[in-house]
Amino acid sequence: MRIIGNRNIKENAKERRNVRAILFDDSSEEVEYLLLYARKGYWQFPQGGIDLGESEIEAVQREVLEETGLRIWRRDVIVKSKVEDLYFAERKGQPIKVYLSAYAVRCNKNKEIVIGRGGDAHQDYQWADKSRVLKLLTEYHEQKKVFEKVVTLMNF
Repeated sequence: MRIIGNRNIKENAKERRNVRAILFDDSSEEVEYLLLYARKGYWQFPQGGIDLGESEIEAVQREVLEETGLRIWRRDVIVKSKVEDLYFAERKGQPIKVYLSAYAVRCNKNKEIVIGRGGDAHQDYQWADKSRVLKLLTEYHEQKKVFEKVVTLMNF
């Protein structure tokens, strides 16, 4: 998916509901966040579409499992951290209006991360502090903006 911004929006753009999981470990003095390296060459958080009949929290749990191999509990999804965003993207040449819900998700960085499965598989991952995350999120402005809002709601 390629973000196209507001200038190329078409009235008939398809709509898509997405979730993003900002996985964090706060078990030590410095909070660290999990970033995944996309096969297209940029860092991002686990994310994806919401399936029919699925709640946002269920979608977060499924996407995290699919993209990292980590099983998370509903209680690990910090509901008060929810940030909503709207952006426009392009998929296969077609404009898409994306309604995003992003959540902070507590996890343990010592658990095994499994990446590299499926067609949109990631190539690498890393745990990083907030300042490093902000340096690595370079591909899409909205990723950084949403991350900062979620972190602000969590008071990290």
